Amino acid sequence: MKLILIFVFLVVISCNKEEFQQPEITNIFSDSSPVKEELKPVIKEIKTSEASQNVGSNVILKGYVASVTEREKVAYLNFDKKYPNNTFTCVIFSKNFYKFDELKNYDKKNVEVSGKITVYNGKPQIILEDSDQIKIIKN
Repeated sequence: MKLILIFVFLVVISCNKEEFQQPEITNIFSDSSPVKEELKPVIKEIKTSEASQNVGSNVILKGYVASVTEREKVAYLNFDKKYPNNTFTCVIFSKNFYKFDELKNYDKKNVEVSGKITVYNGKPQIILEDSDQIKIIKN
């Protein structure tokens, strides 16, 4: 038994200390990495006529606001034609009204909106929750 203990002791002493150390793990995704590439999701740009084919997708949509209707609890920006002949709608609920400038400013303007397309009463729509989802564009 003593012979075995002496043998183990000699083996431990004779081994290089570095053999028992854990290798250093480096974070290849850290900010100090020489190669850093930011990945951004690809968002499809569409026209109002393509909205129905993109239900469920996050898009950037460009179109003409034909009318703006403001009610107590909701506002509608109707695209291409006035309601009920509109092809697309942006909806803003009253809890978010304070985030937007005067909504009438969008009336009869070309705009770019971003968000997820959903369907309500058979028509495609985007619910706007923040003013950064819409901007007036020049032709």
